Order: sequence, then C-alpha cells, then structure tokens
Amino acid sequence: MRKRDPSSKSERRAGSAAAPAGASYTLAYAVAFGLYLVFLAIRPFGPHFMTVVSDVAVLPLSYGASVAAWMASRTPSFDERARRGWRLVALAYLAYGVGDTIWAGLEIAFDVPPYPSPADLAYLLFYPTIFLALFAFSDRLVSRERRLTFALDASIVLIAGVMFVVHVVLRPIVASASSVPVQFVVSIVYPVADLLVLLGVISLCLRHGRYGRSRLPFFMLAAALLFCAADTIFVFQNATGSYASGTLADACYASSYFVWTLAAWYARRTGPSISDGSEPETWHVSRLPYVAVFLGYGLLLVVPSSERGALMFGAGVLTALVVVRQIAAARRLEIVQSELLAKNEALERALSEVKQLQGLLPICSYCKSVRDDDNYWQRIESYISSHTDAVLTHGICPTCYDRIVRPDLERYKLDRRSS
Repeated sequence: MRKRDPSSKSERRAGSAAAPAGASYTLAYAVAFGLYLVFLAIRPFGPHFMTVVSDVAVLPLSYGASVAAWMASRTPSFDERARRGWRLVALAYLAYGVGDTIWAGLEIAFDVPPYPSPADLAYLLFYPTIFLALFAFSDRLVSRERRLTFALDASIVLIAGVMFVVHVVLRPIVASASSVPVQFVVSIVYPVADLLVLLGVISLCLRHGRYGRSRLPFFMLAAALLFCAADTIFVFQNATGSYASGTLADACYASSYFVWTLAAWYARRTGPSISDGSEPETWHVSRLPYVAVFLGYGLLLVVPSSERGALMFGAGVLTALVVVRQIAAARRLEIVQSELLAKNEALERALSEVKQLQGLLPICSYCKSVRDDDNYWQRIESYISSHTDAVLTHGICPTCYDRIVRPDLERYKLDRRSS
C-alpha cells in the first residue's frame, strides 16, 4: 500500500516549496548536459583542446549529480530508508567527481597519463556506494519463499552478466596483456566492480514492488546501466588503445549523471513511496531473468566454437539455475493451487450450510400462517424450520405476558379462591 503521510503540515509545505527550486536546478542541469553533448558531437577544437575542455566541462555534471541526490535526501516527506539511499547516491557521485578532478588535473596540468592513477581510487569508491544505494531503494523480502526466488533470479542474471563481461570485456584485456601490471589489474577491477553495480540493479529490478506504478526505479535502472555501459566502452577502448577524452564513453558517463539528476527531481516531485520499506502485498513477475537467459544462450550462438570454453561452463550453470528456478516455481504453484482449493472447499461448505429466505412470503394477517409454493398454509414456525437450518424455541415476550398471560393468571387465581 502506498503512503503519502508527511509528519506535519509544515513538512508538506516544505516539500512543495522545494519542488520549484528542484525543477529550476534540473532545468539548468539539463541545459548544461545538452551543451556538453553538442560539444562532444561537433568536436570544434583540436585533440589537445578537446581533451582540456571535455575534462573540465564534465566536472559540473558529476558534482551536480551529487548535489541533486543530496537535495533529494533532504526531502522531509521521505522515509529514512529513501533518505539513506539518496545520501549514498550523493556520496557515490561525489567520489566520482573527485576522481574526475584528479583525472583532469593529471591530464591537463601535469600532462601525466591519468590511467591508472590516484583518480582510480576515488572512482572505485563509487561502486560499493552505489550498490548500497540501489539496495536501500529495494524492497525488504520477509518470506523465505520470496528470498529464495530472488536469490535464484539474481543468480541467473548475475551469471549471464559474468558471461558477457568475461567474453566481451575481459578477453580483450587479457589478449592485450598490457606491459604495465598496475594498468592490467585496474582494467580487470573495473568490469568486476561493474558486476557489483549489476547486482544492485538486479536487486532493484526484482524488488521494486513498493514503488507501485512509479517510474522512479526505471530512472535508477537506466542510470546504473548507462554507467556500466560507459565502463565497458572505456575499458574496451583502453585495451585496444582507441580511447580518447570526449568520446562515447564520456557521453555515457555524463548521461548517467543526468539520469540520476532526473531521478532525484522526479522523486522530490512525486513524493515518497512506502514509508516502512516492507515487502509489498503483491509479487510481480520480472522479465529480467528471461532476458538474462536469452543473453547467455545468445552469446553461445554468436561466438565462434573455438572461444566457447568458458561460455559453455557458464551456460551449464545457467541451465542448472533455470531448472532449479522452474522446480521452485512449480512447487510454489502447487502450494498456491492447494491453498486456493482448500479455500474454495471451505467456501462451498459454508455456502451449503447457509439457507436463505428470499422473495415475497404471503402471510395471513390474522393467524400469521405462511403460504408455501404448493399453496398450502403452514404455521410460520413450521415454514421457517423447513426452509432454513434454524431451530425455533418458544417463549413469551413482555408485551404478550402483560396483555394475555398476566390476565389469565389473575383469572386463575380468582377462580381458585372462589372455589
């Protein structure tokens, strides 16, 4: 059940007053983001100046996303779980902004290759922080059955993600075999860290029922997936020696910043979802595991047979998980059907024990006899007993006692005295 219950009228007024400011901030951010994309598209300067401008121009976007998330975390009507999630998003993009600053300083001021560099330490702080944020935005699963279902679905998606990362990202890195050990290790770490972000995406995608029809989870999912795509492009381009500042990877990073900013504005505009973050009453069926299975087996079809060794192992694990998931689903279906059957039987028993008098009952105005369907007149007690399960007993109401019984008793006493 969705709840919109700020603790006081002042909180409602504070939330509504903050909305125009958030809209203005988001509009200014959208303009800056649009100008940045236009700059990357037309590339009006030479390679060196393009590097300088792209490194500097992205800083307001990364820090701006952090500010937008922090503003969302200050919304009075949000519950503590939502506030914590937005604070973690703010910290994640603050860490990434620090990394962008160090990157720009090394590349522009010192003319030092910024990869690998101390900037990577700040960048790598982003991954566990954004994972915790996505986890905070997800539903809590109370029942053991749903926790098992989530674990199986998450494992299916994660295995498919590992298959994709290993073949598409890690194979080129290993094949390039950089002569700089640190660069090789860092290049490996980023795709592995992306799997942590993917796990957060899975958690939110499979457990966002508390948001109802809200589009907020889809903003978050799009932002996280854009970031993972940017990392994949960046690592792949570095492995092949084709990376340059201001290219597709940077556009994807900036797009991730922008979508998170939109998510923060949307969250502040629409208000909170569920205040307690508990398990929703209804359980939705996610398409994500099916997409993951399609991706995993699709890789086997497009990859040459000589490169299918690791993929075959991953496909085997994926198949085993799918089988277990289907067994669990069948078992759950049996339980639900048996529970439904038991409820139906109980309802039928209850209905069979209930007899109701319906329609018009012809009743004599004098003796109160009732005419049945065969045109016979019966005493009302007999009619009710034959048409319902009620058992009638007799008594005397106070009115009849005073009107009939008491005079009869008085006459009886007088007769006894006179005799």
